[in-house]
Amino acid sequence: MCVAPGIETARYRFLKFSVILIQFYCQDSIFVDRIFTLFDENDDKVINFREFLCGLSVFCKKGTLEEKLRFSFNVYDVDGDGNISRNELHMMLKASLFENHMDLSEDQMVALVDATFAEADLNGDGLISYDEYRVMVDKHPNIISNMTLSNSIIDRPPQSK
Repeated sequence: MCVAPGIETARYRFLKFSVILIQFYCQDSIFVDRIFTLFDENDDKVINFREFLCGLSVFCKKGTLEEKLRFSFNVYDVDGDGNISRNELHMMLKASLFENHMDLSEDQMVALVDATFAEADLNGDGLISYDEYRVMVDKHPNIISNMTLSNSIIDRPPQSK
């Protein structure tokens, strides 16, 4: 397949722009990697314009609760097997605490993961499924409270000149 050089340059620039934008909001590369992976729907290592808009749409006011739940679950489901393991939760909680400039000891982290699994792992299989995650978020809606960009440039109408 022949692709015009300008298109490849535009794709590269958009990819670079997307990565910079994501890094502006995320300090930890784990979050950058997860968000990039979730935005890159076709797994071609490029976020095209459609993928970028679809990814951002989850964070808009019109993004549905189901979209926000699925996206947030998938951030934690690092290996994409449909479940959150203890290791995945530990890794993402550690990254989340780093993002929020919070520091817990390893013992505190283990205790937090244990407490989360005690509440969320309803069937006791050592994993948190999407349905179990949904029940936990229903009890603690603050888990996804930061999933809506309010008063952002995305929600504002264009200003007339």
